[in-house]
Amino acid sequence: MHISRTMTPVQDLPVETVERKGFGHPDTLADGIAEAVSLAFSRACLDGAPGAVLHHNVDKVYIGAGHITRRYGAHELLKPAVVRINGRMSASFAGEDLGIERIQAEAAERYLSVFAPHYRVGESIVIEPNATQHTNRPDWFTPKSLDDVPDAKDPRASDTALCVAHAPASPTEHVVRELEYALWDWSGDTPRPRFSDVGQDVKVFGWREGRTLDVTACVPLLSDSVASHDAYQERIRHLESELQGIADTLADGRLDVRTRVNPTTSGEGYREYMLALGSCIECGEEGVVGRGNALNGLINPLRPRSMESPFGKNPAYHTGKVYGHLAQQLADDVHERFGVACSVWLTSPNGFPLLPPRNVWIELAPGEGPGDRELTDFVQERMAAFQVPGDLLVQRFRR
Repeated sequence: MHISRTMTPVQDLPVETVERKGFGHPDTLADGIAEAVSLAFSRACLDGAPGAVLHHNVDKVYIGAGHITRRYGAHELLKPAVVRINGRMSASFAGEDLGIERIQAEAAERYLSVFAPHYRVGESIVIEPNATQHTNRPDWFTPKSLDDVPDAKDPRASDTALCVAHAPASPTEHVVRELEYALWDWSGDTPRPRFSDVGQDVKVFGWREGRTLDVTACVPLLSDSVASHDAYQERIRHLESELQGIADTLADGRLDVRTRVNPTTSGEGYREYMLALGSCIECGEEGVVGRGNALNGLINPLRPRSMESPFGKNPAYHTGKVYGHLAQQLADDVHERFGVACSVWLTSPNGFPLLPPRNVWIELAPGEGPGDRELTDFVQERMAAFQVPGDLLVQRFRR
């Protein structure tokens, strides 16, 4: 394990920029559906005859290309959006069909019912299971027994992949992420939209210079609820005022925040951000896995980012997924235990034992944190306690 003390925390930089693509953004929907399908399949494997997570990767989900026209108070559906679940998935075990098309379709529909609640499967959106078993490895996706699933007994790094995580979130990151979360009601078993007239394809962008944070939030109104341009502008002003109050609370005096909502909606050439069903997949836009938020739910170009997108990949052995979760857990644990900002880097060469990682790098700010031996002992203890795949088979809505 390598320890360095050369990190400059992002909150100490003179400028910081952070973005979050909201839950209804096409790319975030693709990430979420891929993850939902992977977790549903993994649970089915663990609960059924295999008793172990079989080979699969559905990390190429495509979503989009619908067509809906809208006007004040109404909309018209011309073409449904499509969810195409691309990738590979084990279709059988010991000759028994696993029903993977049903698993894919049901998992995608459940996810859409939460994060794209105005869409109706079979009407405004179509789900197309498309996972194959094409491979040059015999029985890799049609195992006759667990002998054909060597990863179940001896997990190995499936790829040479680098994953990195950071803790804690900077004040800017906290405001940007939580501001989008504030558009949801988290009081029940699953989140629900907080406002009945607001869509889910939200993007929040923060630009900080010194202590001043400018936040731009693009928030769609649902066209059926908007009677006129004047009504649109009035609702946006009210929404901007409410989000400004939330942002001030989130900043907690650490930053001076100015929040703007849909700033291009006045003056010559204004453009209203209205959607019929809440996501731009309805007007031809498209989303694919890996183009959006990192595992922590943010896009921060000033922080190093993992080389792998974890969404839809096998939680039992895929390096880019397991190390992504492990790196974040270690970063959180180090911060909580020692009260320091840190970054954690993990990698292993392809084919090496998955756990523990072959290479571990912990980066701290100069002069901060525990001694090298104390930190090494703590990190090794936390890595030894990490469980795969149990820890990963938890739906984390607040991603």
